[in-house]
Amino acid sequence: MPWTVRLEDEHGIPETKEFLVIEFGSLPLGEAYPISSLIESAPYYHTLLNPVQVKAFIAEIEAGDWDRSEALASLRGLAQRATAPHTYLRFIGD
Repeated sequence: MPWTVRLEDEHGIPETKEFLVIEFGSLPLGEAYPISSLIESAPYYHTLLNPVQVKAFIAEIEAGDWDRSEALASLRGLAQRATAPHTYLRFIGD
């Protein structure tokens, strides 16, 4: 099952028509990855990250010592755009 990941404004309106589909189980897990682990622990719910949380999430992706996938590279690129004020990264659970 996958998440749909998109950028939203402060009113929950999509910033663009662009979105990503990320498979459950594709984010890094463990104590070193608290945000990723929390997202993975609730795959059927929606998760909204604000710009401060997104910066920590990006650091988790970059710190991983695992094989970097194309999906995570795309997710990182989308997340970097969510560091702007009033822009949020939403994981929409299935």
